[in-house]
Parts: sequence; structure tokens; C-alpha cells
Amino acid sequence: MPRKDRSKPSARHLKKSQSTHPKTTDKKTKKHFSLPFFKWKHKKSVKLEKKSTQKQPTQKKKTSKLSHLGTFLRYVNQPVMIVSFILLMTGILMVFTASSYIVINSGGHNVAQYAIRQAAFCLVGMVPLFGLYPLKTALFRNHQLLQIAVAILVILLLVARFLFAPVNGAHGWITLGPISIQPMEFVKPIIVLLWADYYTLHGATIQRIGFFKTLWQHPLVPAMTGLFFLLTVMMPDFGGLLILGSIWGMMSLASGVSPKYTLRLLGAVVVLYLVMVTILSVFDLSHLNQLSYVVRRFTAFVNPFADERGTGLQLVNSYYALGRGGIVGVGAGNSIQKMGYLPEAHNDFIMAIVGEEFGLMGIVLILALYYFLTFYLFNKAVKMKHGYHQLVLVGIASYFLVQSFVNLGAVTGLLPITGVTFPFISYGGSSILVTMIMLGLALAVLRTDYKQEQKQLLSIVKSPVKQSATAKH
Repeated sequence: MPRKDRSKPSARHLKKSQSTHPKTTDKKTKKHFSLPFFKWKHKKSVKLEKKSTQKQPTQKKKTSKLSHLGTFLRYVNQPVMIVSFILLMTGILMVFTASSYIVINSGGHNVAQYAIRQAAFCLVGMVPLFGLYPLKTALFRNHQLLQIAVAILVILLLVARFLFAPVNGAHGWITLGPISIQPMEFVKPIIVLLWADYYTLHGATIQRIGFFKTLWQHPLVPAMTGLFFLLTVMMPDFGGLLILGSIWGMMSLASGVSPKYTLRLLGAVVVLYLVMVTILSVFDLSHLNQLSYVVRRFTAFVNPFADERGTGLQLVNSYYALGRGGIVGVGAGNSIQKMGYLPEAHNDFIMAIVGEEFGLMGIVLILALYYFLTFYLFNKAVKMKHGYHQLVLVGIASYFLVQSFVNLGAVTGLLPITGVTFPFISYGGSSILVTMIMLGLALAVLRTDYKQEQKQLLSIVKSPVKQSATAKH
């Protein structure tokens, strides 16, 4: 008998293999192998997917809030914020150490009373700071809003001049219980915004027909500025007048206007200053009691020791404080001049207390941070592409520069005492609020310019891609 070929499978074996290894395309066989364990596992995974889909909306809300906060703070200029925060904290600490004796002498129990108020002023100042930062700079050029702000300030200045009593020989304060407001401080940011818009609109006209003819053709902003100057003289507040005039002059130089007008005005101011110092040095007018308080301050500026218990009291004790401090100071809280000898130790003359307690090193450190911020803004202004943004930053940096110069000039006897505070450091709600408004305007301008620069870079990057895509088609 022939032997069977075992290499070929038999028909019975083929049937068995087909029944034990079904094809995957057969639906019936799929049903046959869908075991209960796999069904249970499939249901469990579906439930988990449903739970995850139910949790997704809450996760989206959380991430959207965080992303919104991130985008809000994304364009904040970090050097400006960091340096400003350090200066504000330094100011609170210096107000604490300079005002402690005033609280004790007046019978108060909380030695940190003025420091707490200063911290409260800083917190309130965060409202205009972060309120102005996200706004579009086009809103700052809205003429109706600017005119409304000018009208409100003029009314407040008239009220301060004629309805409230003078403070230290000058009007300018509106006192409502524990709250005192100095409206003249808020004129400074308005002057910056008015003239930045004016020079942006009429810069070409000034170059074509001249400066004074342009002022005659478009007189609204010059008239507003002249009214502010007149009210400043009526207070009288010659420190404020000097700051407003300096801000306007530096913005004029930066606007592209011929510098001969500003240089002539600057030369006239310098000549007037030298003539005043010469007259007060040659002629001793300190004995004339009929002179006004402002003129007596000017005479005390030239020779404070002639009336060291009167109008020269602040400057003489400021000299003592700076001389006693030396290079490294006598230590925090160890000042003697703040114990009733130096009036306004926590306010106009706080830098004298800094010099006494921390010496020349402490003053240099504060000035290094302060002038870093000032010249950083000047540097950013030079790089601005939009003329309006450039002028706003120049005006803000000029405010910080001139305000500190006038304050330090009074503390060191280089300028007459005019009651000008040192930004960030001196005690005062109006000064802190104006400082925060200036910072908010600066941050808004820097944010707008940065976003415009990013858009231009994206358009430059995308344009070659579009050109290559069209070339392929």
C-alpha cells in the first residue's frame, strides 16, 4: 500500500484549523471572542473618558485665567518695575526712621504711623499704575479727556488758592480732615501729555513757519500751560514753576524744534539766577521783616546762618546732618537732627536724614538706583519709533531728573528751599500718586512700542514664507 503524504494537511485537519483560527474579517467570529472581561474593561474606560471630559471645562477656566494674567504681565518692563519697587520700599523704611520722633513727641503710640500711611499711599498708587499700563496710548491723546482734566485741575487750584489757608507761607493745599491734596503735583503729568501731543501734531508746522507763529495759530495748549504757570506763581510755588518749565523745555529740545528758543529761555533763567544770587550776597536783606516769606527764603538760601533760628533753620540743620553722617553714617535710627531740630525731616529734607544715618554711601546708593531708572527711560525714548511715545518718555524722565535736582539743591544749599519732595522717598500722598501715574504712563508707552516692534518682526518673518509659497504655486 502506498504511504500517505504527511506533508500535505488532510481535509479534516483543515476544517479543524479553520474552526480554531477564525478570520478577523468575520463579524460573527468577533462576537464569539468578545469575552465579558473585555466588555467590562471597555465600559470602565468609557466611564473614565466621560469623567475626564466633565473635568475639562473647569481646567480650561483655570488655565484661561492664568494665561490672561500672564499676558497682562507679559509686557511689563521688568527693570522699571524692579527699581521702582526697591525705591518705594526704601522710602517706606526711611519715612519710618525719620518720623518716629515726631510721633513720640506728639503723644502718639504707634511709632510706624507715618510709615503705614506711606505704605497705604503706595497701595493706592498701584491703582493708577496698573490702570494706565494696559491702556492704549491713543487714549492719552484724546483731546476731550485732556481738556476735562485741565478744567478739573484749574478749579482745584483756584479752590486751594482762595478757599484754604496757606501752609508754610504758600497756598496750594486742599485739606479735608486727615487728607491733604496738592493739586499742583497733578499738573506735571498733564503738561507731559499736552505737549507730547502738541509737538507730534504741529512739529512739521513749527519747522516750516517757526515756533511762535505756530503757537499763534494753535494757541489752546500754550494758553492752558500759561494759565498753569500763572496759578503756580499765585500760590506761590516757585519750585513747581521751575519743574514745569524744565519739563516743557526738555520736551521742546527733544521734539526737533530749533533749540535756539529753548536755549535762549534757559540762558535767561541762568542769568536771572546769577543776578539774584549776586544781589542777595552783596546786600544783606535778612533784617527786612516786611519782606514776604518767599523772599526771606531766598535770602536764607544765600546766607542761612544770618537767620539760623528762622528761615535758615532747615538749611543749617541739613548741613549739620550731612556733616555728622560723613561717609558711612551713624547707623539706622541714630539721627539727632530728626529729633525736632530739622523741620520736615520725613518730607522735603528726608535725604538729609539719609545722609546722617547712612552717610554718603547711602545717598550714592539711592541716587544710583534713581538715576538708573531716569536714564533708562531716556535711553528707551531715544529708541522709540513713534514720536509721541518718545516725547512722553522724555517728559517723564525729565520730571524725575528735575524733581530730584531741585530737592537735592535745597538740601545742599545750591538752590532756594521750595518745598519740592524727592520722588519715591519723601513722605506725601500727592507725591507718591503722581510718581505712580508717571510710571503707569511710562509702562503703557513701553508696552505699546514693544508690541508694535513684535508685530513688525512677525510680518518680516512671515513675508519670505508667503513669497516662497506663491513661488511654488
